[in-house]
Amino acid sequence: MVDSCQTCNHCEMDLAQYCADGTPLIIRRKSIAGSFVGIKETQEMLDFCAENNIHPDIGLLDVNQLNEAFTRVKKNDLKYRFVLDM
Repeated sequence: MVDSCQTCNHCEMDLAQYCADGTPLIIRRKSIAGSFVGIKETQEMLDFCAENNIHPDIGLLDVNQLNEAFTRVKKNDLKYRFVLDM
């Protein structure tokens, strides 16, 4: 979590995504995405999924299939999220 003040009530309660004095962003794998789900809540969800054997449905594609994936996204021909294996 970046750009949160780390001093307001929300930040002190491990809820930096609700920071009133900053613009919190979550940095993931060299990309930036804004989110209102905090790290603590995300970890609780991941723990719950692991304990209950819940897994996402994905389509694993080789990076050479990027054009195919993009074409299918444009056609809205998806049943699950594509993940590119780079």
